Amino acid sequence: MTREHALNIRQACKCVSLERSSFYYQSKRKEDSELIDCLSELSEKHPSYGFKKMFHSLRNRGFGWNHKKVYRVYKKLGLNLLRKRRRRLASRERQNLEVPNRYNEVWSMDLTTSNHFVRFYE
Repeated sequence: MTREHALNIRQACKCVSLERSSFYYQSKRKEDSELIDCLSELSEKHPSYGFKKMFHSLRNRGFGWNHKKVYRVYKKLGLNLLRKRRRRLASRERQNLEVPNRYNEVWSMDLTTSNHFVRFYE
């Protein structure tokens, strides 16, 4: 745009509503080869480890990568584990509780608090 229309960078950025700092920005992302090696080594040793365990073991080894970078590489390597979902129980017909006709007909025991018998009253 600056060459075609003989505009300086300030004017060209203003025309397209772009900050000059964004125009000059260059990514400083470092290579992830060391992180990739560490993650692949960990996944071979411990295939059942998920992201959190891998991240904490990397931290315990003394690496200073933050969780966002580690997770980005973790996903890129395809190490996401599929979690098994709990199976639903087959639906059962609900049955109402029977109401006793007279006292002392039905007894129950409460095993959580004490071993005393408790009577059901209407």
